[in-house]
Amino acid sequence: MHPLVSHFRRTVRRLLKSPGFTVIAVIVLGFGIGVNTAVFSLIDTVLLKPLPYPESNRLMVISMPVRGTEEMPVDYPDYLDFSAAQQSFTSLALENFEYFDLTENGSTERINCAFASASAFDVNGLHCVLGRPFTAAEDKPGGPLVAVLSEPFWKSHYRSDPKIIGKTLILNGQSFEIIGVIPPEAENRTPPKVYVPLNAADLVGAWGQWNGWRSRDAHILYCLGRLKRGVTQEQAQAELEVIHRNLIAQYPEDRGYTVHIQPLLDVEVKDYAGTVWILGAAVGCLLVISTANVATLLLARALDRKLEITIRATMGASRFRLARELMAESVVLSFLGGIIGVIVASWVIGLIKAIAPEDMPRVFAVSLDTEALIFFFAVAAITALLSGLLPAVLTSKANLALSLKAGGSRNVTTGAQRQRTQSLLMIGQVALACVMLIAAGLLVRSLQAAQSVPLGFNPRDVLTAQIYLTDKKHDDPAQTRAFFESLLDRVRQLPGVVDAAVNDNAPFAWEEGYSSLFTIPSQPLPEQGREPRMDVQIVSPNYFKTLQIPLVAGREFNAQDKIDRPSVVIISKSFAQRFFPSEDPLGKQIENLGTTVTNKIGTIVGIVGNTVHGGPDHHPSPFDAYYPFSQQTERYGLLLVRAVADPAGLTTGIRAALASTDPSVTLGTVQTYNELISKKYATRSLAVLLVSLFSTAALLLSAIGLYGILAYSVTNRARDIGIRAAIGADRGQILRLVVFEGFRLIGIGLLIGIVGALFLGQYMQSLLYGVSPADLSTLAAAIIVLGITGCLACLLPALRATKIDPIIVLRE
Repeated sequence: MHPLVSHFRRTVRRLLKSPGFTVIAVIVLGFGIGVNTAVFSLIDTVLLKPLPYPESNRLMVISMPVRGTEEMPVDYPDYLDFSAAQQSFTSLALENFEYFDLTENGSTERINCAFASASAFDVNGLHCVLGRPFTAAEDKPGGPLVAVLSEPFWKSHYRSDPKIIGKTLILNGQSFEIIGVIPPEAENRTPPKVYVPLNAADLVGAWGQWNGWRSRDAHILYCLGRLKRGVTQEQAQAELEVIHRNLIAQYPEDRGYTVHIQPLLDVEVKDYAGTVWILGAAVGCLLVISTANVATLLLARALDRKLEITIRATMGASRFRLARELMAESVVLSFLGGIIGVIVASWVIGLIKAIAPEDMPRVFAVSLDTEALIFFFAVAAITALLSGLLPAVLTSKANLALSLKAGGSRNVTTGAQRQRTQSLLMIGQVALACVMLIAAGLLVRSLQAAQSVPLGFNPRDVLTAQIYLTDKKHDDPAQTRAFFESLLDRVRQLPGVVDAAVNDNAPFAWEEGYSSLFTIPSQPLPEQGREPRMDVQIVSPNYFKTLQIPLVAGREFNAQDKIDRPSVVIISKSFAQRFFPSEDPLGKQIENLGTTVTNKIGTIVGIVGNTVHGGPDHHPSPFDAYYPFSQQTERYGLLLVRAVADPAGLTTGIRAALASTDPSVTLGTVQTYNELISKKYATRSLAVLLVSLFSTAALLLSAIGLYGILAYSVTNRARDIGIRAAIGADRGQILRLVVFEGFRLIGIGLLIGIVGALFLGQYMQSLLYGVSPADLSTLAAAIIVLGITGCLACLLPALRATKIDPIIVLRE
């Protein structure tokens, strides 16, 4: 038998003789290795891997932020102007995403689709696997209606039909000729199934059928560009800024906007990068704690084998051989822990996929792939080395003369060097556990603060449903207004319904919202380029009652606010306070400089309470302006239905009301308002759940480590404790002796951990809302939790020390 095999067999037999130690060490290592592998796979897949496009590092997103706000999409005219004047990109492209009704064999299915300019596939570097992409002629207004299928949709829906080219597809009642099949554009949970040219928006797009979508202030299109080789992002940014300054001089609508270029990958992950890196830091701390824990156990175990090691050393065994045999235990433990780790990693990956937000990029692709397995083996090897190296080195350097004189007795006080090593390992574990507990506490407090911000409306017992009017007959604004009025009347008559309304831009329903420049005719014109912006919402009568938004002054919209009557508008309280601080706004007029409403000048007839639009730290504009549906030509609306109790049971009745109003209209996504809002907090919730889980594990591991150290300390100091008892020390004094030793380690660890947490908090600032990284209540809670846990971990060894019989100990 090969000596190495024989050596490891002996190691396994030794470990099997100590099943308690072996099981604990394997579980601790397995958990640490497993969660680190799972989170590495998340980091690698979501943040590090290049996007699935050729030379994806050259793909840039062009956006047009409004002063002081977040990124905004571009408008169609600016896209054309940028495309014509720029020299930094091979080409620019536009995309927009929407759900269409696919009609086949008399049945309708709602599918995810995309509008795309003819250049989109070239910019992304995608080539048709069948047929061809769009041509420039098909991209122009009035061009033919053609469609390109995504490859997964072609395979699943059409069973990879090789004769699919030339067949017809019915989308939103319009016939499209299938001309190609393209690979999936991105690794998303809901990638587009069908692509249609941008010109088709005039016929089938809910936003496209809005007559103003081609206007210069309609920022609703997502613009991509592929940098030319040799051109940097900074050079392209500078060029577009020059072009945009020239456009501002020509077009007043461009005032207030800037232009910004970012890598596509950065845009994809910007909402999740901070959370994912924090998870990586948390599991890294957990792995260090796990490794230190096992190292402490191995060092304590080596003390039990002191006599065996001493005798073997006196018989000629080299220090290297002794260290190698001790290292073998950590290697075997890491191997067994790795097996457990694979199971843990698979479970954690499944958990992450289950709780991750729907729009988290590429999270569905997280798996134990090649990179994850390489990381897994590397972590297992490093863990084996670190957990076993220190005990092996310290034990192989033992003083042979002293060990032989002691006869291998465990009642000899542990060497000062080993005591220091164990203490340092324990202090490190407590410090890291403290950092993780404080981080988890800050995230919990932040989530609580975000969720406790007054929304300005009551989402409880409200059901939401998307309504898109895409049929040709709704080109007539009168038909559209009649449809919504009839639908609302039918819904209000359903049993259990308190009230119902429609809003085209309801809070939390759309990321960007509608934003428009405006002026107040009765006030001096603002400086050019400094015009204020307002968030525009088009609502039906009873909207404010349905969401229980308080009416501060004036009136709500009513049945008399028709298209042939003077245009009216209701503003928010913050709007009134900012622009009418010393006068009554009622009766004053607002001029909307954008194209989001039909009538530019509206008279203020009411003031309502402020509402949060997209979360406490996301809001397009603090100034809200509401226009009545009955005076506009909107073809999309979010149906809002307030119920007496749980609104989930109203779905069937709403579908019936819709069918009786117009059977050609398909109901979009149906969910409660609370569900809609919860998605905005999904990133925070993910961080809270996982970091809390990992910090709890770190706390338990630290407690186990502290207990182990003190238990072995009591065993090895049994003679010393026995002597103290013999000369008069009572049980209270012995108890305090052991507990004080544990509290000393906890105290030093807490001090280091608090400093580390304050340092980490600066990097967590972007994830926090309404709480400081130095939040005293969070720090206090972490200290109390660690203190109580540490006290419990100290108590059992301390009680055991009080039961030592000095007569028996001194006799040995």
